[in-house]
Amino acid sequence: MKLLEFLEDRTYDLRLRWIDKNTEAEISYVNEVIKINLELMLAKTIAHEFLHDCYPDLSEKEIIAKTRKYLHRMKVSEIKAVGRLTFKQMILWKIEQKLEEVGNG
Repeated sequence: MKLLEFLEDRTYDLRLRWIDKNTEAEISYVNEVIKINLELMLAKTIAHEFLHDCYPDLSEKEIIAKTRKYLHRMKVSEIKAVGRLTFKQMILWKIEQKLEEVGNG
């Protein structure tokens, strides 16, 4: 798969950086860097699933539209806070799993 080859080639450095409210990632050909807006991506995912929880009868298409509107109304500081808390919870969950494995091992 060409995408996997692209990643494995490691021509580009991957960096986690806030870009803006509307850009999930960007590439700099000159610096050979791909910036990934992880906070925005995580906030978008959590908002999407939150809206599924709030509106279980809506179609996927309707939830996608609501997610776009929901994020548009959020402040940058709110998006960052949701993204960072999501990331923190993911890391803590992984640490807890490892501790359980060690405790059970």
